Parts: sequence; C-alpha cells; structure tokens
Amino acid sequence: MTFSLNSNKFLENTVKNIISSDRIPHAIIIEGNEGSGRHSLAHYLATACVCENDGSAKPCGNCKGCHLASLNNHTDITTLLPEEGKKNITVAQIRDIREKAFIKPRLNDKKVFIIDGAHKMNEQAQNALLKVLEEPPKNVIFILIVPSRTLMLDTVVSRCTLLTLQSDTVSKNDDAIKKATEDFIENLFLQNDYEMLKILRNYEKSRNAAEDFFMQLKKTAVKKLRECDSSKTKSTVLEQLYRQIDQYLKLLKTNINLSLLFSAAVAKAVKLTD
Repeated sequence: MTFSLNSNKFLENTVKNIISSDRIPHAIIIEGNEGSGRHSLAHYLATACVCENDGSAKPCGNCKGCHLASLNNHTDITTLLPEEGKKNITVAQIRDIREKAFIKPRLNDKKVFIIDGAHKMNEQAQNALLKVLEEPPKNVIFILIVPSRTLMLDTVVSRCTLLTLQSDTVSKNDDAIKKATEDFIENLFLQNDYEMLKILRNYEKSRNAAEDFFMQLKKTAVKKLRECDSSKTKSTVLEQLYRQIDQYLKLLKTNINLSLLFSAAVAKAVKLTD
C-alpha cells in the first residue's frame, strides 16, 4: 500500500519506520490544517494496525484487514466525530469509547480509535480521555486529529506522540493573515482599538480561523521584536503581547464566544501601551 507525504519526507520515513518496527505509540496526535494530509495519515496508521500481513510491509493493501479498512468497515477501527446536530464531542462519547477500549479486538490483535477533530472536546471530555491515555489497555491505539496541539490540554498532549504536518501548498489566505497581524500591531501602537477589533472581526467565522490569526500574530510579534530599535517600551509591549496570545489560544479550547474573546484581547492589548 503506497503512501506519501510530499511536504515532509522525513516524517513519512519516521512513520514507516515506526510501523515496520511494530512500535506504533498507544496515543498519537496528528496536527495539521486542511490539505495537509492529516486524515490520510490517520487512515494509513489505522490500516497498518489491523493489517494481517506477517511481514514488515504494513499495510499491505491486500489482506482482509486492509480491505475492510479501505471500505471504512473494519470492526476494530472506530472513528469518533461530534454527534449529529452538535458542534462538540461530548464527555459521554469519550466515556463510551473508554469502555469499548477494554473490549478485546474482534478480528485483529489491535484496536484503533480515531478522534477526528479532537479539539472539539471540551475540558471535561479531554480529562475523561486522559484517564485512559494514562493507563491504556494493551494493544489499543488512539489517534487524535487536530489543526494544532495548542487547542488541546497540555496534559493530553504530553501523553501523545506528536506528528506535525504542513500543507502541500501555501494557503492563499496566508499572506492576508500576515498582513492582518502586521496591521493589528501597527494599530496597537497607535492605540486604535476600533481598527484592531475590525481586523479581528474577519476571523469570527470559526475557531480554526481565530487560531490561525493568533498563531500568526505570535510569529509577527517575534518578527517585530527582532526588528525593534532600542525602545524598551516597544519591546516590552511586544513581549507581553506574545505571552497574552498563549492565553487566547487556551481560551479557544473552551466554548467562549469569539466576539467576547476578541473584545477582551483588544482591551488587554491596548492597555499594554498605556
């Protein structure tokens, strides 16, 4: 079964070596934006877990396990998504798979749980998952798919092996986001809170969009800090802004209203320049 990560050959080789040595970690976080290949990688790893080939060439793509996995019909692979009509993965869903994790696999010696959009678990659900990650049943693999590890609790991230993917192509929105963060910082030093809030309003459509903005804002703050002249005041503001951004990224893990988050972010940022 062929598999390629054109944007990261090193990661591709690492994954294949993990599989061939039969050392697939019990918990994996795959982080990457849309188009990065995160779902393909999750499926590849899950298929390798249920492949019936006795050799090292897993997944073989020819056995019953691989065939069922390709049809998304393997009884030992479970994919978890938010329930119909809901935006988040509930703690009840996590408790359910936690119980199922202790049931022996039916067709193979491994059982795989793919949590697609693991960042959609609230703190309670993530803590429920943490219990099984800390003491995992034998031969059970958890694969968590997220846009970024920053949307997960640090305690969950620390229990997982992290695989980071980059998009094969640069998003057409990347330049726009970079420009927006530069404008945000420029207006910060002008104490123009109206324009700052106006910029943020463009990223209210989704938490992913908001996260993209804040992640880029961190990069832009560092860039501006390096370009900074001898002005200690300006440097201090940029350093404090950088630290504040981590708080906003953590708040994105909760159900906080984005409009309220943005208003608070602007107010706190402007206060730094007083």
